Amino acid sequence: MPGMAALEILRAIAAGEDPFTGCRASGDFGKCLQTLAELRRGGLIDRSQRLTEAGRAALAAGGINNP
Repeated sequence: MPGMAALEILRAIAAGEDPFTGCRASGDFGKCLQTLAELRRGGLIDRSQRLTEAGRAALAAGGINNP
């Protein structure tokens, strides 16, 4: 998962914005969906695309550790 893209999506969710706001082309939507799925699998957002405690902690730390 690209750390910066995931961080941008987490910031959008935290601000109450649509996580697809930055998507401009059809390829962007696919990448955004993939990143959302990875954030869910990583426990950073829930099924309703809300930040979890882990997501808030990652956002506060300013980064996401990629395995």
